[in-house]
Amino acid sequence: MTFREPIPYGFRLMQWSVMNLMKPLDTTRAVALSVLISMSLLCQNQYLSACTIFRVTRGTTTLVGNNEDDNNPATRVWFLAAEDGKYGRVFLGFTGGPPQGGMNDQGLFFDWVADNPSDDWKRDPNKLNYAGSVSEKILEEAATVEEALELYEKWNDTAFLKSRTMLVDKSGASAIVGWKDGKVMVVRGRERFQAMGFGYATAAERFAEITDISIESVSSILEACVQRGDYPTQYSNVYDLQRGEVWVYFFHQQKPPLKLNLQAELSKGHHYFDLPVLAEQMKQPLMTDFKTQKEVRVDPAVCLRYVGQYRIEPDYLFNISVEDGKLYFEAHDASHTRLFAASATQFFIRSLDSFLRFSVDENGRANKAVLHVRGQ
Repeated sequence: MTFREPIPYGFRLMQWSVMNLMKPLDTTRAVALSVLISMSLLCQNQYLSACTIFRVTRGTTTLVGNNEDDNNPATRVWFLAAEDGKYGRVFLGFTGGPPQGGMNDQGLFFDWVADNPSDDWKRDPNKLNYAGSVSEKILEEAATVEEALELYEKWNDTAFLKSRTMLVDKSGASAIVGWKDGKVMVVRGRERFQAMGFGYATAAERFAEITDISIESVSSILEACVQRGDYPTQYSNVYDLQRGEVWVYFFHQQKPPLKLNLQAELSKGHHYFDLPVLAEQMKQPLMTDFKTQKEVRVDPAVCLRYVGQYRIEPDYLFNISVEDGKLYFEAHDASHTRLFAASATQFFIRSLDSFLRFSVDENGRANKAVLHVRGQ
């Protein structure tokens, strides 16, 4: 397995140099770094486009269809095996950004459509702020739609500024979650069908015409909902939540579909594929990136060197702490997030697709860190 740090398809690495401050700081003007990073990754383009998502159920069969629409062709699929009490999961999305959709080994699915600008969105002071994608946390910890909704009762999600999400589990339960009238709104799915996004009307019309629920019939609905123009459909998926399978389609390129079996891929450990060359990379040695790199062991005494408060000029602050020998990153007014060691000086933040590199002075104390953030 190889680790690839270079960023393909034109993405660049941002480097923010930050100094370790060993005394208390005035945080009244500080902005939650986690929220800023999450928003920048979710809003890579000046204008966001709507995708299409729908859930179909007949009898005991539930399938989910998704078209991912955007002007960015740099797309990727990540597999993260179960560890530290987290479920195994697959995410799909854009290189350098948070996942747009995915499924875990419990049969829980999510994906987003960018069709709901919410100028009145604001953080609930009674909820926690997560340094990264709440959707990732949902697939790590939740097995059902109800468990996912419970997490939304606990955590703020900046993605509601522009988007809504659909949750589906293998029982056929589904819900659309978004922001409306100053609060999180949940619309639960009906028995047979729920849809949202660009192709909502077309999907509903085609669903009424089909006589069976199959991979082929769902993919035909997706093809009818393909978006063209400035924000074309980059890839499409059919999820079989009971079987743990994801079919990947590239209708705009007329490539044959490819099937990904979640358990088979998770058994190989953490890895990723670039979707534009998925067929080729599936035959090659596995690769890892910041989100999928395996952690190495670092002496807890080394981790203690990095404890302190850091500033990103002029006003952005974050703290580094140690719990049970592990490093944690915490921005102002945000929950702490585990750092995973790539070496004794470099630690990656999986939820932000980023990493921190520390340097120390002659006394062995950290005097500088560089935060590398994927994105633009």
